[in-house]
Amino acid sequence: MFPYKTLTLAETMETGKLPNVTAQEMRTQLSDLLNRAAYLKETTLITRQGKAVAVLVSVEDWEEYLQMKNARETREAEAAGQRAEGGHESVGSENGRK
Repeated sequence: MFPYKTLTLAETMETGKLPNVTAQEMRTQLSDLLNRAAYLKETTLITRQGKAVAVLVSVEDWEEYLQMKNARETREAEAAGQRAEGGHESVGSENGRK
């Protein structure tokens, strides 16, 4: 098994720490890593030559990430639209004063 305790996505977000394995270790422990992600909701960082290259997460955590990302993008688009509308109105009122 692993020489460290892996963390769930929520624990990772709270602590800022992400357990990792090298790509070589991943090859030899893939079945265990997949089970830990799927059943224990453990997130693991995969590294190659000391650099992060991938993150292994459960499908549920991935879907949650996508929902959060989509919600953020929607909020940003709405805010950009409101700024654009606000900027358009102020330009029109300036033109009307001249």
